[in-house]
Amino acid sequence: MQTLAITEGRILNELRTLDLARWSEVLDFIGYLKQKTDLTKKIKLHSKELTANDLLQSDW
Repeated sequence: MQTLAITEGRILNELRTLDLARWSEVLDFIGYLKQKTDLTKKIKLHSKELTANDLLQSDW
């Protein structure tokens, strides 16, 4: 089974076929992906083992 490459053009073409009323859902999902990426970066920065004291003093 052949899979199509994911390109900006392909994504835009798919958006054009989507009902405009659903575009807010697309934006919400993009926001979710950005937030998830930011959280993953924070976790990698703080990848040391944390003690209970570390957690109590954190702003997470």
